[in-house]
Amino acid sequence: MGDKVVLVGHSYAGMVISGAVESHPTKIQRLIFLDAFIPEDGQCVMDLLPPQICAFFRKVAREQGDGWRLPRGEGQLDLWGVKSGETRDFVRERLCDFSLRCFEEPLHLRENRTASIPVPS
Repeated sequence: MGDKVVLVGHSYAGMVISGAVESHPTKIQRLIFLDAFIPEDGQCVMDLLPPQICAFFRKVAREQGDGWRLPRGEGQLDLWGVKSGETRDFVRERLCDFSLRCFEEPLHLRENRTASIPVPS
């Protein structure tokens, strides 16, 4: 139980692993960012996305998600460029709603511990 862990973050999970290393630096051996967001102190996902995507997310939340959520659906699959077929069906079955707040909440990295964890090149 005392071993350090390797955290892998894909996409949004880059924010999650960045926050995890800030909270528990002695428990993490390495971070791996796989096509992931890599935030700096005080940034949120919306700071790292193109403005048109941010506007799209806010519009979807306002019009279809009671102002606070991004409902799962074909719009996400279209945005990600997932083509029709088995892959799209596989991903669709696993989609869930997402809170817009997750994209708007800044991550505070006071110690910037992400920079001190080895990242494979």
